Amino acid sequence: MPLPIHDPLRRPKSALPLIALLAAGSLARPVHAQSAASPLWTRDSIYSNVLGETRFLRIALPAGYETREYAAEHYPVLIVLDATADIPFAAAVANARAMGGTNAPAIPRLLIVGVEASNSTRFRDNTLPSAEGKKRSDGGGGAPNFLRFLLTELRPYLSSRYRTLPLTVLSGHSLTAFFAEWAFGQAPHDLSGAIALSPTPLEPERVLDGIAARGTPGRLIVVTGTAEHGLDRAAQSFAAAVRARNVSGLVFEHERIADVSHDHTTSLGMIPGLRFIFRPLSLAAYQVEFEDGDANWLSTFTTAFDSTRWAYLRGARELGLPARLPLSFLASQSRFYQDSATAPLRLRLCQELITSYPSLWTGFECAGDAHMRLGRRAEAIVDYRRAIDAARACGDSATVDRLARKTPSESR
Repeated sequence: MPLPIHDPLRRPKSALPLIALLAAGSLARPVHAQSAASPLWTRDSIYSNVLGETRFLRIALPAGYETREYAAEHYPVLIVLDATADIPFAAAVANARAMGGTNAPAIPRLLIVGVEASNSTRFRDNTLPSAEGKKRSDGGGGAPNFLRFLLTELRPYLSSRYRTLPLTVLSGHSLTAFFAEWAFGQAPHDLSGAIALSPTPLEPERVLDGIAARGTPGRLIVVTGTAEHGLDRAAQSFAAAVRARNVSGLVFEHERIADVSHDHTTSLGMIPGLRFIFRPLSLAAYQVEFEDGDANWLSTFTTAFDSTRWAYLRGARELGLPARLPLSFLASQSRFYQDSATAPLRLRLCQELITSYPSLWTGFECAGDAHMRLGRRAEAIVDYRRAIDAARACGDSATVDRLARKTPSESR
């Protein structure tokens, strides 16, 4: 069943498509040239005992991460390899924010971590040891150590400093896409998904053997451009070989972007890549359509919302994410219904907010507003007071004061 996007204007048979646009102004500037108030990312570093060196990171926090409303939220992690160039990494961050920050998000909000590399470490870290166990003369073969660094040093470091969920997705381009494919097969319990953008076709049998041996559900997408010719053909052969293995629990896709060359898949491929990984819980197609004069509009809304909720929770369980609709989705949808006629719709969303996020004031305030629209003054007062208690527990004195002014007195 397609997931039903809400049309707040209630136009008959209308749809509001989600369009993920690049933030062109932000993408054109490296982080040091942006406003200090809202950088796309910040620099960090970690010393690796496994690699014997310091590795530099780019940390992009999800939208709203530092606000009180989202203070209890935890986030999946997207690791972007070879994140040394400003524009491709900025494109990844901007597009992830665009797809995760809408009224009906296509993906969850993510903590995005770019791992920088130099020319020497890039080759060393993303190539496999000799199959015969011999030392490579070209300085390659460090992929197992690099994977150990990612899983046993970087990932615990991120969990200790940021509010993360276990779900981790690995993304790479070209040589690092080859590593992402290989690592996906080697770390079934640590990597839930991988995005391989124009992977270098090295040692496909070793990669395939690892994927076939995962034994754990996971999602892998390979993205190529039709203008890549040899790489695109190699990816088609690899995709056919993956499907021929019929790996249990593996969800695999090869997407070919028309008229795109190798240099452009690093930016353009991230959109279909992320959409594929998080497709089980995408809300990008959520839509409620009301016919003019529809006497059953409340039932229409309830059916659409409940079916969407059921599909989302099923997808969340599949990916190991919290079984509740996103806070941003519920809060934004509830604000669409402002008059007394649509107050019952708003109240349904408010109740979902309260059930899913009981420690936040948002749902209680929402319910109080809906009750006021319905003329239920006593119920509204109860909900506003519960909102005040929740805001006070969060230490948000400004919201406490605002809600106190908003709460009507018990006497008329």
